[in-house]
Amino acid sequence: MSIQLPARVPRRLLDWLNGAEPQSTAIPLVTIDEVGFPHIAILSWFEVIAVEAEICFFLREGTHSAGNLLKRPATLLLITPEFVLYLKGRAALLFSQFGHDVFRFDLHAVLKDHPAVEESGTRITSAISFRDDLPVRRERLRLRRKLAEKCRIAKDG
Repeated sequence: MSIQLPARVPRRLLDWLNGAEPQSTAIPLVTIDEVGFPHIAILSWFEVIAVEAEICFFLREGTHSAGNLLKRPATLLLITPEFVLYLKGRAALLFSQFGHDVFRFDLHAVLKDHPAVEESGTRITSAISFRDDLPVRRERLRLRRKLAEKCRIAKDG
């Protein structure tokens, strides 16, 4: 069951995305393909950036997900043991660089999932997660920092 929240990025999520320590939680991005079916891209914390009160994310340049985002709405699913959020909106391409398309997510709705009365006592205990080697993590952090800075500049410009 879900409840509607104000259409802004919740502070708790901004704090999570801006945390100093990389998160291992995967973030599914659901787009709609050209024939109307859901298409899932599994993003990592490294690929989703909070710029002030907005969310930006990046995908490999020219992917199906990137193409879908340019044409149709999408949903980011944030699932952690602490919270489950559905962020619904449209993505606007900010720029392409370093082999990635970088999008700003224009938020239209935020839903928070919680157990219905008949589901009380039930909760999510884990999320989809991944693990990467330290050299990979360092490279992804470097790319994230570069693209985050570009997002800030694009937002201000």
